[in-house]
Amino acid sequence: MDYIREYKKFIGGYNFGHGLQTTFCIVSPTVAGFYFDLLTPGILISLGAICVSSIDTPGPPKHRRNGLLLGAGCVMLSALAMSSYVLNEWLGNFIILSLVFSLSMIRVTNIGLAGIYTLVLITESKNDFHTYLTHAGLFFAGAIWYGFIILLTYSFRPYQLIRQALSDCIFKTADYLRLRAGFYQSKIDSERQFDLLISMQVEVSNSHQVVRRLLLQRFSTTRESTMKSRSLLLILIETIDIFEQVMAAHIDTNELHQIFDGNDILDHYRLVILDLATELDSVATAIGAGKSSVFKTDFKQKIDLLEQNTHSIRSDLMNEKSLGAFINLLNVRKNISQIVEKIGRLHRYSIMSGEGELTSIELINFVEKEDYSWQKLKSNLGRHSLYFRHAVRVSLAIAAGILISEFFPIQRGYWILFTIVVILKPGFSLSKSRNSDRIIGTLAGGLTTFMILLFIKTKVILFIILVICMIITYSFAAINYALSTFTTTCFVLLFLNFLKPGDFSFIELRLVDTAIGSGLSFLSSYFIFPVWEYQRLDGLLVD
Repeated sequence: MDYIREYKKFIGGYNFGHGLQTTFCIVSPTVAGFYFDLLTPGILISLGAICVSSIDTPGPPKHRRNGLLLGAGCVMLSALAMSSYVLNEWLGNFIILSLVFSLSMIRVTNIGLAGIYTLVLITESKNDFHTYLTHAGLFFAGAIWYGFIILLTYSFRPYQLIRQALSDCIFKTADYLRLRAGFYQSKIDSERQFDLLISMQVEVSNSHQVVRRLLLQRFSTTRESTMKSRSLLLILIETIDIFEQVMAAHIDTNELHQIFDGNDILDHYRLVILDLATELDSVATAIGAGKSSVFKTDFKQKIDLLEQNTHSIRSDLMNEKSLGAFINLLNVRKNISQIVEKIGRLHRYSIMSGEGELTSIELINFVEKEDYSWQKLKSNLGRHSLYFRHAVRVSLAIAAGILISEFFPIQRGYWILFTIVVILKPGFSLSKSRNSDRIIGTLAGGLTTFMILLFIKTKVILFIILVICMIITYSFAAINYALSTFTTTCFVLLFLNFLKPGDFSFIELRLVDTAIGSGLSFLSSYFIFPVWEYQRLDGLLVD
């Protein structure tokens, strides 16, 4: 693994930048509250920011703003709904479960999750009506604070998010090219390599869709045509062209191996393709950093050398049987030359020179549209709907979690509920995967935190570790769920240690509650309206 490449890719990518922003939005209210001797309100504002951060995904500023506002509204509504406990506890439980079901049905950018997280975090405390109103206001303030900082950052650097997403897209295209190069290596497991190739192909296609949403909808909304925006759009077009050309180039590498495995000609081709991937990496790094890039490899010399090496073996291997293989090598060289030309254009566009010209195009037509019709909503209210089944599953699991926390001596029942909400997903396989990652991450995080608290007593160092863990959590949430769970456990337990120094009992409670929540999640996904992925394959293939 090229660790320098992975480091540059991560630092210049969207996930790390988003992790820094989210950490600042969450930590700053608590720090300000501690400084002004208002720690409790500061913590509640931070919790509101945590709830709404779960729905913040890359997208055009208009959609992002609307999503954050709707999320803040769900946070406020859920916090106010908790006041029903003042009238009657069973009435409060009924209202909460009804809200959980309704919010679980709202799958648009996970807006419903913000409300569910709010319900879970406030469930533990039973207060009077005035306190509930205060908590609702503070949670809402935290949600608004998060949205304000995110949108303010975007207004100062409007192209940063697009550049990061585009950089990630080009890095994935380079990885796809590396996998294609692997087929030219002798004694390779073709089936496993093909599985990896298909998986990466899906990732690249998804990254294209993200960039299209960010860039093309920005054009359609603002109708702007600056030098920078034109260059970014042309970079996207060239990147898609490179990916489609590589994907469409069908070369029978098994035939090539049968003919050429006696010499190293295929390895020469493989190394040149890897050089193409490295060149794409340099473009991606430059775009992510907002800099220009230039060629680092003389591909004309390498292509000429490939042609010479191929001609040198023709006299020994050229015959009627190998003619098709030599034609395939010629096609590979042509593809390499064409990709080099496209990469050259990427280098020129990275200078933000604004080459090319965009006329009045309805760019919104190139972005996938969502269907929000009444018929679509109605179709999701039956037992055959994936989201209806998921909503029922989450509601019953939450009900079981509330009953366990009510009738058993559990001090922090909201951890059980929070574990259920985080783990349960519409599909069984994802829920199962998250369940095992959650248990492993929590156990490792609890043990690590115990060792940290045992040997480190300085509060400043502990706070720095807490912030680092939070940055890792929000940077890797979409990349490595097990690592994200590990660091989440660390920063939550460190946070609780600041509230109750020297009390290690919460570590044991965290582990027990996570085990209970994971058990309820597994049982719910397995027995309550289970959704097996193999039953949906026909429909997915039709789509």
